[in-house]
Amino acid sequence: QLSMKLHLAAGLAALAITNPVNAQGTLHLGGKATLANNAVIQAVLETGAINVVKDDPTECKDPSLGGAFITYGPNIKPVLLICMKNAETYAELADTIRHEAYHAVSWCRGGSLFTWEKNIELAHPYDIGMVYKYYEPKQWNDELEARSAARYLTDSDIAEQVNKYCM
Repeated sequence: QLSMKLHLAAGLAALAITNPVNAQGTLHLGGKATLANNAVIQAVLETGAINVVKDDPTECKDPSLGGAFITYGPNIKPVLLICMKNAETYAELADTIRHEAYHAVSWCRGGSLFTWEKNIELAHPYDIGMVYKYYEPKQWNDELEARSAARYLTDSDIAEQVNKYCM
């Protein structure tokens, strides 16, 4: 798995997010974590290109939703949505942040870094099954790449990609 991480990290030396967030609320998982101390969120905010929204009462109503990267069209900032209240653990929250931030990086880059074949080669079998089960075929490549990035890259790795592609 280390070689997979190195391969993915090397290929990802090309990845994005940022802007307004109310990062003062504490995570409902023990009260210590906030979005304010997450390196990925800070990188996104510093770009100024992406809005960050936490615990939107309408969007986060579904308890199975951890987050989303939402684009609205040209000349409108996309939104990185994080549903902190739906996370059961800090690890789950951190994984969601990395995953959604990777979508932002892909958006900043203009698309996925790898082909479907390469993403299948790099991906964990569980992630492949989840992508097939829950997403439309046109979303498979982007979702699988974001799942692999969240699984194999650190917060620092993703923050670096945000800085590289979204600044």
